[in-house]
Amino acid sequence: MANSLLLGFLGLAALLLPFGAVAAASSLSSSSAASSIHDVLRAYGLPGGLLPREVDSYTLDRPSGQLEVRLGRPCYARFDGMVLFDSVVRANLTYGGLRALVGVSQEELFLWLPVREILVSDPSSGLILFDIGLAHKQLSLSLFESPPDCSTGEEGEGLSGPRAPLPGDPDVLEDGREDGGGEPRKDHPGPRHRLVRRPVAMHRVARRALGCPGHAIARCVGLARPAELQGGDPRLRQRRPSHC
Repeated sequence: MANSLLLGFLGLAALLLPFGAVAAASSLSSSSAASSIHDVLRAYGLPGGLLPREVDSYTLDRPSGQLEVRLGRPCYARFDGMVLFDSVVRANLTYGGLRALVGVSQEELFLWLPVREILVSDPSSGLILFDIGLAHKQLSLSLFESPPDCSTGEEGEGLSGPRAPLPGDPDVLEDGREDGGGEPRKDHPGPRHRLVRRPVAMHRVARRALGCPGHAIARCVGLARPAELQGGDPRLRQRRPSHC
């Protein structure tokens, strides 16, 4: 009798196992499914154009909302301004929001600031909220109806001018020298095209202007205009923010 009970239990387990596997698989969506990531965003009350066309794949754990979007490489898109997408973008997807966002930066006054949250709290208002740490921006939902094209490398400069650093860029200072000193490059286009390619170089310039320690630079750089950052205004050093 014991053997018959054991055989019956094993048979029941064999019948239930496929259903458990199907349930587990349904909680994890990926780009192999029929719907694209842009359709998924729309299903969660967000505009489909928040992410570019050049998405290679994505993974969404529906119970937790953990979303990982994979692009082939970092690239730039233009909405109301320039936006930089890393090769991997992560967020917690909830209805009407991308929270704890990592891998998206927006250009503000020639500085690249991380976008932390994207929220649509009232769709009838026609507005979407971007949390960029130093400020909250409200933009029209119509800007994000269609997925934008995303340009890589030097193509990104054609969208708006100076671009954010990408992996592999050299450290370039304002006068065209690579980080480490030396004479200005003869082929450098001049002050009109001055830019700092890599974050470490930007931090170095900003610290000289603001007198801020490195760990506080993300909070400090947003308080100065680009001309002050590049010029190193001594009056600005005297007005070092209390929170730096």
